[in-house]
Amino acid sequence: MRRRHAYRLRERGGRDARLLPAAAAVWSVLLAEYMLFDTVGMHWLAVASVAPAVVLGIAAVIVVMSSRSVPTALGQGLWHGAVVIGAACCALVSGGFHDLMTAGDPMVSAADAETGVSVLLDVTGPAMASSLRGMDCQTDARARGVLFDGVRSVSSARIRVYASDDACEWRQGGGYVVEGTARHARFGNRELWLVVDDDDNAVVHVREPSWRDAAVERLRGAFLEQTDRLSGQGRILVPGLTLGVLGQDVYRPHVEADGRTADEIDETAARLMEDDFKNSGIMHLMAVSGGHFVLVAALVRRSGTMLLIPRQVKAVGVAAAYIVLTALVYPSDSVLRAAAMGGFGVACMLIGRPGQALAALNWTVIASLLVEPELAHSYGFALSCAAVYGIVILDRPISQALAFLMPDAIARATSVTIAAQIPTLPIQVMMNPRIPLLSVPANLLVAPVVSLTTLLGLAAVGVSWLVPPLGHGLVVVASAGTLLLQRCATMLGRTRFSVLPWHDGAAGAAVMAASEAVAVLIVMLIRRLMRRWRGRESPPAADGGRSYAPTPMERLGVWWRDTRVMVFGPRRH
Repeated sequence: MRRRHAYRLRERGGRDARLLPAAAAVWSVLLAEYMLFDTVGMHWLAVASVAPAVVLGIAAVIVVMSSRSVPTALGQGLWHGAVVIGAACCALVSGGFHDLMTAGDPMVSAADAETGVSVLLDVTGPAMASSLRGMDCQTDARARGVLFDGVRSVSSARIRVYASDDACEWRQGGGYVVEGTARHARFGNRELWLVVDDDDNAVVHVREPSWRDAAVERLRGAFLEQTDRLSGQGRILVPGLTLGVLGQDVYRPHVEADGRTADEIDETAARLMEDDFKNSGIMHLMAVSGGHFVLVAALVRRSGTMLLIPRQVKAVGVAAAYIVLTALVYPSDSVLRAAAMGGFGVACMLIGRPGQALAALNWTVIASLLVEPELAHSYGFALSCAAVYGIVILDRPISQALAFLMPDAIARATSVTIAAQIPTLPIQVMMNPRIPLLSVPANLLVAPVVSLTTLLGLAAVGVSWLVPPLGHGLVVVASAGTLLLQRCATMLGRTRFSVLPWHDGAAGAAVMAASEAVAVLIVMLIRRLMRRWRGRESPPAADGGRSYAPTPMERLGVWWRDTRVMVFGPRRH
């Protein structure tokens, strides 16, 4: 009996990695589909040939497991293998149907011909400054119908719309009929573009947004009116830290309550500031991810605990806060990951179980990729997931190792930064072939003010529409926090040794991953040699203990206590 249940006795719910191979299989299959199968025929042939083999393999595993003669360890391995195979099969089928629907969409045919179309679409994102030269604004939308070559067809394509002048009056959640030219994307995270014609009647508003979308737009607009009254870095960084969009990326001009039009931001200074943040390794602070959700959840839980609110009610409050936060911030793949993972945490809180970060992340990856196969090749989703994987898996051992050399608070803050960067660096060099060498000290310097500044910005979003002077006061205080971020980025990002040039593309990512593996092996070897030198590899004593050797921090603590007593005398109780 003891041998049969040894696996369950060793299991730790907080670090349940059983679904990690399944998540890796789903991601690998979808990424391989995107990279290898360019035509629908080749892809569907692969699905047709692999799917029966996978189904037969799962059936064979189930038949084997039905026999009582299979040892427990082997049985667990077979079940885990069956789960991985089943997940890969689901990914293969999901990716196949997604490719079939995409290839057969009329927007793709119109983009192949780069011809004019009339599209019925729903706007799914806010208007932003255009990244395409010659256009004023851009927004994301989902096509509902396409009139192409005199034929009206149903569409479900996700597109990016570029427009100029009066055509930029987009409202998130609204319905429009748009005339323009369909094109394949040259950059960005959308594969199809719709460039609106330069015509007064090219955009026709056919449906108003819902009251929810209108309320979100009102809250955002009131907040941006207050940040536009700031000068310098606050106008750029406060929206970035709060809503995930830098000030220069917000579409302007928008008309304020008094009828004034917001002034333009100096693009050169803004881009230089953005480069400083990238070089110093703190650009991730300008993107909404799990940090915002953790802050909001902690605030709701602590408030509920102070008011003696039941656990179930607090869980509902956290869920409501997540929904509101997801609606307010600018949509991105990292927000999707954080919201989905937060939902698993709310479920654990509701039923009274401790949160399981690794299991929740694995479920989030599997479910998100199966529902949206496009996320498999999204840099934002990959960076967000990789950072959380690093923190969940590597933070504790790194923190324990650093605690020998520095105070616990600094060790914890440093370990979070290092743990997040280890799995994300190979992805970062594919996007930008430069390694920020000073990212660890930069994150340590700004850590004390990031949380408070974020909460002030979110509070300003909530009150600016109702009490504009209070909202302005909050963003002014928040801009004092972002000033520290800007000074830190400028100081560390403009030094000669702030970045290290690296290879780009997949080759650069592979070299980075290999370099990290070698570095980990060297650290493990040095640590083992130090343990042997200090006698930590000595055989255990009769009572199971080991010889004790003080760490450098323990020695420093003893020295400080003795020095304080010698200088100031013993404490009087």
